[in-house]
Amino acid sequence: MPKNIYQKYYKAEENACKLLNSKKIQHPWKKDFKKDYTAHEDWDLINSEGVRIEVKSTIKPKSFNYNSVTFGTRNQYKNIIFKVLIDKKGSIIIYKFVKKEGKSWLNITEKIIKP
Repeated sequence: MPKNIYQKYYKAEENACKLLNSKKIQHPWKKDFKKDYTAHEDWDLINSEGVRIEVKSTIKPKSFNYNSVTFGTRNQYKNIIFKVLIDKKGSIIIYKFVKKEGKSWLNITEKIIKP
């Protein structure tokens, strides 16, 4: 179990990156995501095409069930959010893609993931 309370969330970002780059998930972007160090507060991951993904993780299933998330910065309102439910070690249990449109939060997973 992570020693630092935030360590599991960093681990969740690493696992989200691995998942986005794996064959386990079929999305339309190039599978070369890495940590985005250019604007740390705005985005967590970026790929060579410039696709930026914010990863929001929770250990609470009830929180995961809601599509809404709390933004760290204003720029994130325009972005796709990769919301993940994690265990105490930061491993991803389940995931979804969400986006805010107007006043509503939408689960856009089916629009992104290829069957």
